[in-house]
Amino acid sequence: MYLNDMDGDFLDDNGYSREEVLEGMKDLASDWGVTGLEAF
Repeated sequence: MYLNDMDGDFLDDNGYSREEVLEGMKDLASDWGVTGLEAF
């Protein structure tokens, strides 16, 4: 994933956190009926 390749400083500078990226991925997966991301 592209955002996951960015370091923490880049994410902070652009108003994101790794937690927000993960939560967004989980939300998208849920919207599309994809399961199995609960472990992350």
